[in-house]
Amino acid sequence: MSLLFGNMGVLSHRRMLQVYRDLEIERAKLINENSRLRQEVQSLRGDSDLLERLARERLGMSRPGETIYRFYKKPRPD
Repeated sequence: MSLLFGNMGVLSHRRMLQVYRDLEIERAKLINENSRLRQEVQSLRGDSDLLERLARERLGMSRPGETIYRFYKKPRPD
């Protein structure tokens, strides 16, 4: 019975194997994301126009003397 249901039994081994596979999938996703982020950092370091555009879009930054206008859509009544 312990061969099947024990701490080191077949069922426990299958569960551990599935956890291992899930972790390997997650690891692969994280490696890909890390690679993508490294490329993005390289792009930002080498392209000042891209860096400026992102600072304007994401952070709402502007040059001295510029005025930023934001337009918001009014929600339509249903």
